[in-house]
Amino acid sequence: MSAPPSPNSAQILEAQADFALNLLREVSTDDCSCIVSPFSVAVSLSMVYAGAKEKTGEEMGKLLAKGAPESEVHNYFGALLKSVTNGQKNSSNTLETVNKVYVKKGFSVKSAFKGQIEQNYGGQLETVDFENSEGTAKTINNFVKKATHQKIRDLITPNALDKNTRLVLINALYFKGTWAVTFKSQLTVEAKFHVDEKTTKQLEMMHLKASLIYSEDTQLQLLGMPYKGEKEFMFVLLPKERFGLAKLLAQLDGKKLMELIKNWYKCTVKVELPKFTLEATHKLNKPLTNMGMATAFTDGANFGGITAEEPLLISEVVQKAFIEVNEEGTVAAAATAKNVRYCSSSPGKEYRFVADHPFCVFLIRDDTVLFRKVTAHQNRRRHLARPRTALIEVQPTDAAPMPMEFG
Repeated sequence: MSAPPSPNSAQILEAQADFALNLLREVSTDDCSCIVSPFSVAVSLSMVYAGAKEKTGEEMGKLLAKGAPESEVHNYFGALLKSVTNGQKNSSNTLETVNKVYVKKGFSVKSAFKGQIEQNYGGQLETVDFENSEGTAKTINNFVKKATHQKIRDLITPNALDKNTRLVLINALYFKGTWAVTFKSQLTVEAKFHVDEKTTKQLEMMHLKASLIYSEDTQLQLLGMPYKGEKEFMFVLLPKERFGLAKLLAQLDGKKLMELIKNWYKCTVKVELPKFTLEATHKLNKPLTNMGMATAFTDGANFGGITAEEPLLISEVVQKAFIEVNEEGTVAAAATAKNVRYCSSSPGKEYRFVADHPFCVFLIRDDTVLFRKVTAHQNRRRHLARPRTALIEVQPTDAAPMPMEFG
Protein backbone atom coordinates (compact mmCIF):
# COMPACT_ATOMS: atom_id res chain seq x y z
CA MET A 1 0.00 0.00 0.00
CA SER A 2 1.90 3.01 -1.13
CA ALA A 3 1.52 6.09 0.99
CA PRO A 4 -0.15 9.01 -0.77
CA PRO A 5 2.31 11.54 -2.18
CA SER A 6 1.62 14.48 0.16
CA PRO A 7 4.14 16.62 2.06
CA ASN A 8 2.94 15.07 5.32
CA SER A 9 2.81 11.40 4.31
CA ALA A 10 6.26 10.70 5.78
CA GLN A 11 5.11 12.34 9.01
CA ILE A 12 1.95 10.22 9.10
CA LEU A 13 3.89 7.07 8.22
CA GLU A 14 6.30 7.64 11.11
CA ALA A 15 3.35 8.40 13.41
CA GLN A 16 1.76 5.11 12.41
CA ALA A 17 5.00 3.24 13.13
CA ASP A 18 5.08 4.87 16.58
CA PHE A 19 1.41 4.01 17.02
CA ALA A 20 2.13 0.36 16.19
CA LEU A 21 5.03 0.13 18.63
CA ASN A 22 3.24 1.94 21.46
CA LEU A 23 0.09 -0.14 21.03
CA LEU A 24 2.10 -3.34 21.19
CA ARG A 25 3.90 -2.17 24.34
CA GLU A 26 0.56 -1.37 25.97
CA VAL A 27 -1.13 -4.70 25.25
CA SER A 28 1.82 -7.06 25.62
CA THR A 29 3.06 -8.69 28.81
CA ASP A 30 6.43 -10.19 29.64
CA ASP A 31 5.27 -13.79 29.95
CA CYS A 32 2.98 -14.43 27.00
CA SER A 33 2.66 -14.05 23.24
CA CYS A 34 0.67 -11.15 21.91
CA ILE A 35 -0.75 -10.10 18.56
CA VAL A 36 -2.37 -6.83 17.53
CA SER A 37 -3.22 -5.11 14.24
CA PRO A 38 -2.34 -1.41 14.57
CA PHE A 39 -3.60 -0.80 11.03
CA SER A 40 -7.08 -2.09 11.84
CA VAL A 41 -7.27 -0.03 15.04
CA ALA A 42 -5.95 3.08 13.30
CA VAL A 43 -8.50 2.80 10.48
CA SER A 44 -11.36 2.49 12.99
CA LEU A 45 -10.10 5.45 15.00
CA SER A 46 -9.56 7.58 11.91
CA MET A 47 -13.19 7.04 10.91
CA VAL A 48 -14.31 8.43 14.29
CA TYR A 49 -11.69 11.16 14.02
CA ALA A 50 -13.70 12.45 11.06
CA GLY A 51 -16.32 13.61 13.59
CA ALA A 52 -14.02 14.67 16.47
CA LYS A 53 -13.74 18.32 17.48
CA GLU A 54 -11.67 20.53 19.79
CA LYS A 55 -9.50 18.69 22.36
CA THR A 56 -10.92 15.30 21.34
CA GLY A 57 -9.84 15.86 17.75
CA GLU A 58 -6.47 17.33 18.74
CA GLU A 59 -5.58 14.26 20.81
CA MET A 60 -6.68 11.85 18.10
CA GLY A 61 -4.84 13.79 15.40
CA LYS A 62 -1.62 13.80 17.40
CA LEU A 63 -1.89 10.07 18.08
CA LEU A 64 -2.72 9.07 14.50
CA ALA A 65 -0.59 11.53 12.55
CA LYS A 66 1.59 13.69 14.82
CA GLY A 67 -0.71 16.64 14.13
CA ALA A 68 -0.72 16.54 10.32
CA PRO A 69 -3.76 18.28 8.75
CA GLU A 70 -6.93 16.24 9.24
CA SER A 71 -7.76 16.23 5.53
CA GLU A 72 -4.40 14.59 4.79
CA VAL A 73 -4.98 11.95 7.45
CA HIS A 74 -8.21 10.88 5.75
CA ASN A 75 -6.57 11.07 2.31
CA TYR A 76 -3.70 8.92 3.60
CA PHE A 77 -5.91 6.16 4.95
CA GLY A 78 -8.18 6.40 1.93
CA ALA A 79 -5.21 5.84 -0.40
CA LEU A 80 -4.03 2.87 1.67
CA LEU A 81 -7.44 1.25 1.64
CA LYS A 82 -7.80 1.76 -2.12
CA SER A 83 -4.34 0.28 -2.62
CA VAL A 84 -5.44 -2.86 -0.77
CA THR A 85 -8.52 -3.18 -2.97
CA ASN A 86 -6.73 -2.43 -6.25
CA GLY A 87 -3.71 -4.54 -5.36
CA GLN A 88 -5.82 -7.67 -5.14
CA LYS A 89 -6.55 -7.71 -8.87
CA ASN A 90 -3.11 -9.11 -9.71
CA SER A 91 -2.08 -10.47 -6.33
CA SER A 92 -1.01 -14.01 -5.49
CA ASN A 93 -2.20 -13.49 -1.91
CA THR A 94 -5.43 -12.41 -0.26
CA LEU A 95 -5.44 -9.07 1.55
CA GLU A 96 -8.88 -7.67 2.27
CA THR A 97 -10.20 -4.89 4.48
CA VAL A 98 -13.78 -3.70 4.97
CA ASN A 99 -15.34 -0.91 7.01
CA LYS A 100 -18.89 -0.61 8.26
CA VAL A 101 -20.82 1.72 10.54
CA TYR A 102 -23.95 0.48 12.29
CA VAL A 103 -26.25 3.37 13.23
CA LYS A 104 -29.13 3.37 15.71
CA LYS A 105 -32.51 3.42 14.01
CA GLY A 106 -33.80 7.01 13.95
CA PHE A 107 -30.41 8.51 14.85
CA SER A 108 -29.36 11.35 12.55
CA VAL A 109 -25.77 11.35 11.25
CA LYS A 110 -24.35 14.49 9.63
CA SER A 111 -24.02 14.22 5.86
CA ALA A 112 -20.37 15.35 5.94
CA PHE A 113 -19.47 12.49 8.30
CA LYS A 114 -21.42 10.00 6.20
CA GLY A 115 -19.66 11.26 3.07
CA GLN A 116 -16.22 10.93 4.66
CA ILE A 117 -16.89 7.32 5.68
CA GLU A 118 -18.20 6.40 2.23
CA GLN A 119 -15.65 8.28 0.11
CA ASN A 120 -12.34 7.85 1.95
CA TYR A 121 -13.02 4.63 3.83
CA GLY A 122 -15.31 2.81 1.43
CA GLY A 123 -17.57 2.21 4.42
CA GLN A 124 -21.25 1.41 4.42
CA LEU A 125 -23.77 2.70 6.95
CA GLU A 126 -26.50 0.33 8.11
CA THR A 127 -29.41 1.17 10.41
CA VAL A 128 -30.04 -1.30 13.25
CA ASP A 129 -32.05 -1.61 16.46
CA PHE A 130 -29.52 -1.68 19.30
CA GLU A 131 -32.26 -2.35 21.84
CA ASN A 132 -32.65 -5.74 20.13
CA SER A 133 -29.16 -6.56 21.36
CA GLU A 134 -29.31 -10.29 20.54
CA GLY A 135 -30.36 -9.77 16.94
CA THR A 136 -28.03 -6.84 16.29
CA ALA A 137 -25.01 -8.60 17.83
CA LYS A 138 -25.73 -11.55 15.54
CA THR A 139 -25.95 -9.22 12.52
CA ILE A 140 -22.61 -7.59 13.34
CA ASN A 141 -20.86 -10.87 14.13
CA ASN A 142 -22.09 -12.46 10.90
CA PHE A 143 -20.65 -9.53 8.94
CA VAL A 144 -17.29 -9.86 10.71
CA LYS A 145 -17.24 -13.63 10.32
CA LYS A 146 -17.80 -13.34 6.57
CA ALA A 147 -15.23 -10.53 6.19
CA THR A 148 -12.55 -12.57 7.98
CA HIS A 149 -13.30 -15.85 6.19
CA GLN A 150 -14.81 -17.43 9.33
CA LYS A 151 -11.71 -16.75 11.47
CA ILE A 152 -13.10 -14.04 13.77
CA ARG A 153 -16.31 -15.03 15.53
CA ASP A 154 -18.33 -13.42 18.30
CA LEU A 155 -16.53 -10.09 18.22
CA ILE A 156 -19.35 -8.40 20.06
CA THR A 157 -21.62 -9.77 22.79
CA PRO A 158 -25.29 -8.78 23.20
CA ASN A 159 -24.61 -7.19 26.59
CA ALA A 160 -22.22 -4.74 24.90
CA LEU A 161 -25.21 -3.15 23.16
CA ASP A 162 -28.10 -1.27 24.77
CA LYS A 163 -30.49 1.64 24.31
CA ASN A 164 -27.60 4.11 24.72
CA THR A 165 -25.54 2.73 21.84
CA ARG A 166 -25.63 5.10 18.88
CA LEU A 167 -22.92 3.82 16.53
CA VAL A 168 -20.78 0.73 16.12
CA LEU A 169 -17.83 1.14 13.74
CA ILE A 170 -16.15 -1.95 12.34
CA ASN A 171 -12.90 -2.51 10.49
CA ALA A 172 -12.06 -6.07 9.48
CA LEU A 173 -8.70 -6.98 7.95
CA TYR A 174 -7.82 -10.38 6.49
CA PHE A 175 -4.58 -11.61 4.96
CA LYS A 176 -3.64 -15.02 3.63
CA GLY A 177 -0.23 -15.27 2.04
CA THR A 178 1.99 -17.96 0.54
CA TRP A 179 5.74 -17.65 0.94
CA ALA A 180 7.70 -16.72 -2.18
CA VAL A 181 10.13 -19.45 -1.06
CA THR A 182 8.37 -22.10 0.98
CA PHE A 183 9.78 -24.12 3.84
CA LYS A 184 10.03 -27.86 3.17
CA SER A 185 7.80 -29.65 5.68
CA GLN A 186 10.17 -32.65 5.80
CA LEU A 187 12.83 -30.37 7.30
CA THR A 188 10.58 -29.28 10.17
CA VAL A 189 11.77 -30.84 13.43
CA GLU A 190 11.11 -30.32 17.11
CA ALA A 191 13.64 -28.12 18.87
CA LYS A 192 14.03 -26.13 22.07
CA PHE A 193 12.51 -22.66 22.30
CA HIS A 194 13.81 -20.60 25.22
CA VAL A 195 10.74 -18.88 26.67
CA ASP A 196 12.59 -17.28 29.59
CA GLU A 197 15.62 -17.98 31.76
CA LYS A 198 13.85 -20.87 33.51
CA THR A 199 11.57 -22.24 30.80
CA THR A 200 12.08 -24.04 27.50
CA LYS A 201 9.47 -25.61 25.22
CA GLN A 202 9.70 -28.13 22.41
CA LEU A 203 8.37 -26.47 19.25
CA GLU A 204 8.15 -27.42 15.59
CA MET A 205 11.05 -25.51 14.02
CA MET A 206 10.96 -24.85 10.27
CA HIS A 207 14.21 -24.68 8.26
CA LEU A 208 15.06 -22.76 5.09
CA LYS A 209 18.14 -21.58 3.20
CA ALA A 210 17.42 -18.82 0.69
CA SER A 211 18.28 -15.33 -0.52
CA LEU A 212 16.28 -13.13 1.84
CA ILE A 213 16.13 -9.60 3.21
CA TYR A 214 18.57 -9.29 6.09
CA SER A 215 19.98 -6.61 8.36
CA GLU A 216 21.71 -6.56 11.72
CA ASP A 217 23.40 -4.32 14.24
CA THR A 218 24.94 -4.86 17.65
CA GLN A 219 21.54 -5.43 19.28
CA LEU A 220 19.41 -7.29 16.76
CA GLN A 221 18.93 -9.28 13.59
CA LEU A 222 16.15 -8.39 11.15
CA LEU A 223 14.87 -10.95 8.63
CA GLY A 224 12.43 -10.10 5.84
CA MET A 225 10.52 -12.95 4.20
CA PRO A 226 8.48 -12.11 1.08
CA TYR A 227 5.15 -13.59 0.14
CA LYS A 228 4.42 -14.41 -3.50
CA GLY A 229 4.43 -11.27 -5.60
CA GLU A 230 6.72 -9.55 -3.06
CA LYS A 231 4.17 -6.89 -2.14
CA GLU A 232 3.74 -8.20 1.39
CA PHE A 233 6.54 -9.20 3.73
CA MET A 234 6.93 -10.67 7.18
CA PHE A 235 9.76 -9.06 9.12
CA VAL A 236 11.12 -10.91 12.15
CA LEU A 237 12.97 -8.83 14.73
CA LEU A 238 15.26 -11.03 16.84
CA PRO A 239 17.29 -9.60 19.74
CA LYS A 240 20.87 -10.84 19.97
CA GLU A 241 20.46 -10.90 23.75
CA ARG A 242 18.42 -14.06 24.33
CA PHE A 243 15.89 -12.49 26.69
CA GLY A 244 16.34 -8.90 25.57
CA LEU A 245 13.16 -8.40 23.53
CA ALA A 246 11.38 -6.17 26.06
CA LYS A 247 14.45 -3.95 26.39
CA LEU A 248 14.85 -3.79 22.61
CA LEU A 249 11.22 -2.80 22.03
CA ALA A 250 11.43 -0.17 24.77
CA GLN A 251 14.30 1.50 22.88
CA LEU A 252 12.65 1.30 19.46
CA ASP A 253 10.60 4.16 17.99
CA GLY A 254 8.79 4.66 14.70
CA LYS A 255 11.71 6.40 12.98
CA LYS A 256 14.15 3.65 13.93
CA LEU A 257 11.68 0.95 12.85
CA MET A 258 11.26 2.54 9.41
CA GLU A 259 15.04 2.83 9.04
CA LEU A 260 15.48 -0.85 9.90
CA ILE A 261 12.84 -1.89 7.39
CA LYS A 262 14.30 0.26 4.60
CA ASN A 263 18.04 -0.22 5.18
CA TRP A 264 18.44 -3.89 4.41
CA TYR A 265 20.42 -6.14 2.10
CA LYS A 266 19.53 -9.33 0.29
CA CYS A 267 21.72 -12.15 1.56
CA THR A 268 21.89 -15.91 1.78
CA VAL A 269 20.35 -16.75 5.14
CA LYS A 270 19.87 -20.07 6.92
CA VAL A 271 16.62 -19.68 8.83
CA GLU A 272 15.21 -21.58 11.79
CA LEU A 273 11.75 -20.29 12.65
CA PRO A 274 9.01 -21.89 14.76
CA LYS A 275 5.52 -22.51 13.46
CA PHE A 276 2.99 -20.59 15.49
CA THR A 277 -0.68 -19.79 15.86
CA LEU A 278 -2.10 -17.11 18.10
CA GLU A 279 -5.49 -15.62 18.90
CA ALA A 280 -6.08 -12.61 21.12
CA THR A 281 -8.82 -10.20 22.18
CA HIS A 282 -7.84 -6.75 23.44
CA LYS A 283 -9.92 -4.09 25.16
CA LEU A 284 -8.16 -0.92 24.09
CA ASN A 285 -9.73 1.92 26.10
CA LYS A 286 -6.94 1.99 28.69
CA PRO A 287 -4.06 1.49 26.21
CA LEU A 288 -5.35 4.30 23.99
CA THR A 289 -5.85 6.55 27.03
CA ASN A 290 -2.26 5.88 28.08
CA MET A 291 -1.14 6.71 24.55
CA GLY A 292 -2.69 10.19 24.79
CA MET A 293 -6.27 9.75 23.55
CA ALA A 294 -8.03 10.23 26.89
CA THR A 295 -10.81 12.75 26.24
CA ALA A 296 -12.69 10.61 23.70
CA PHE A 297 -13.70 8.18 26.49
CA THR A 298 -15.02 10.85 28.89
CA ASP A 299 -18.05 13.11 29.25
CA GLY A 300 -15.83 15.88 27.91
CA ALA A 301 -15.65 14.21 24.48
CA ASN A 302 -16.71 16.26 21.48
CA PHE A 303 -17.87 14.32 18.43
CA GLY A 304 -20.00 17.17 17.14
CA GLY A 305 -18.96 16.34 13.59
CA ILE A 306 -20.94 13.09 13.75
CA THR A 307 -24.30 14.42 14.89
CA ALA A 308 -26.00 17.55 16.16
CA GLU A 309 -28.53 15.55 18.19
CA GLU A 310 -26.56 14.85 21.37
CA PRO A 311 -23.01 14.68 22.76
CA LEU A 312 -21.21 11.39 22.19
CA LEU A 313 -18.29 9.50 23.69
CA ILE A 314 -16.48 6.29 22.81
CA SER A 315 -17.60 3.62 25.23
CA GLU A 316 -15.45 0.74 24.03
CA VAL A 317 -12.68 -0.13 21.58
CA VAL A 318 -12.13 -3.86 21.12
CA GLN A 319 -9.89 -5.83 18.77
CA LYS A 320 -9.89 -9.54 18.09
CA ALA A 321 -6.93 -10.93 16.17
CA PHE A 322 -5.68 -14.24 14.81
CA ILE A 323 -2.43 -15.26 13.12
CA GLU A 324 -0.68 -18.43 12.01
CA VAL A 325 2.66 -19.09 10.36
CA ASN A 326 3.59 -22.47 8.90
CA GLU A 327 5.64 -23.94 6.03
CA GLU A 328 3.27 -22.66 3.35
CA GLY A 329 2.73 -19.10 4.50
CA THR A 330 0.93 -16.71 6.83
CA VAL A 331 -1.88 -14.29 7.31
CA ALA A 332 -0.19 -10.90 7.79
CA ALA A 333 1.29 -7.88 6.06
CA ALA A 334 4.79 -6.52 5.52
CA ALA A 335 6.78 -3.70 3.91
CA THR A 336 7.24 -3.44 0.16
CA ALA A 337 10.80 -3.89 -1.01
CA LYS A 338 12.61 -0.76 -2.13
CA ASN A 339 16.17 -0.11 -3.36
CA VAL A 340 17.19 -3.77 -3.26
CA ARG A 341 20.85 -4.13 -2.27
CA TYR A 342 22.91 -7.27 -2.00
CA CYS A 343 25.38 -8.06 0.75
CA SER A 344 28.78 -6.50 0.11
CA SER A 345 30.55 -9.45 1.70
CA SER A 346 32.00 -12.34 -0.29
CA PRO A 347 29.52 -14.33 -2.44
CA GLY A 348 29.92 -17.40 -0.22
CA LYS A 349 28.98 -15.57 2.98
CA GLU A 350 25.94 -17.01 4.76
CA TYR A 351 24.05 -15.67 7.75
CA ARG A 352 22.24 -17.71 10.39
CA PHE A 353 18.92 -16.57 11.80
CA VAL A 354 17.86 -18.87 14.64
CA ALA A 355 14.60 -17.74 16.27
CA ASP A 356 14.83 -19.98 19.33
CA HIS A 357 14.00 -17.22 21.84
CA PRO A 358 11.35 -14.44 22.05
CA PHE A 359 11.06 -12.37 18.89
CA CYS A 360 8.74 -9.83 17.28
CA VAL A 361 6.96 -10.18 13.93
CA PHE A 362 5.78 -7.33 11.69
CA LEU A 363 3.48 -7.96 8.74
CA ILE A 364 3.96 -5.05 6.36
CA ARG A 365 2.91 -3.80 2.96
CA ASP A 366 4.54 -0.64 1.57
CA ASP A 367 5.92 0.43 4.95
CA THR A 368 2.53 0.08 6.66
CA VAL A 369 2.45 -2.22 9.69
CA LEU A 370 -0.67 -4.34 9.29
CA PHE A 371 0.00 -6.80 12.10
CA ARG A 372 2.44 -7.05 14.97
CA LYS A 373 3.18 -10.07 17.12
CA VAL A 374 5.42 -10.68 20.10
CA THR A 375 6.26 -14.34 20.62
CA ALA A 376 7.06 -15.72 24.03
CA HIS A 377 4.91 -18.85 24.23
CA GLN A 378 3.79 -20.77 21.17
CA ASN A 379 1.23 -23.39 20.27
CA ARG A 380 0.81 -25.65 17.26
CA ARG A 381 -2.60 -25.04 15.78
CA ARG A 382 -2.49 -24.76 11.99
CA HIS A 383 -4.37 -22.11 10.07
CA LEU A 384 -3.31 -19.91 7.21
CA ALA A 385 -5.63 -16.97 7.70
CA ARG A 386 -4.80 -13.91 9.72
CA PRO A 387 -7.79 -11.69 10.33
CA ARG A 388 -7.92 -8.61 12.47
CA THR A 389 -11.05 -6.82 13.53
CA ALA A 390 -11.42 -3.60 15.51
CA LEU A 391 -14.66 -2.41 17.02
CA ILE A 392 -15.65 0.97 18.49
CA GLU A 393 -18.90 1.66 20.30
CA VAL A 394 -20.24 5.19 20.69
CA GLN A 395 -22.81 6.23 23.28
CA PRO A 396 -24.09 9.44 24.91
CA THR A 397 -22.16 11.08 27.74
CA ASP A 398 -23.81 11.72 31.09
CA ALA A 399 -24.11 15.30 29.97
CA ALA A 400 -25.95 13.79 27.10
CA PRO A 401 -23.09 12.32 24.99
CA MET A 402 -23.70 8.89 23.52
CA PRO A 403 -21.16 6.05 23.16
CA MET A 404 -19.63 4.71 19.97
CA GLU A 405 -18.25 1.26 19.58
CA PHE A 406 -15.54 0.08 17.21
CA GLY A 407 -15.00 -3.38 16.06
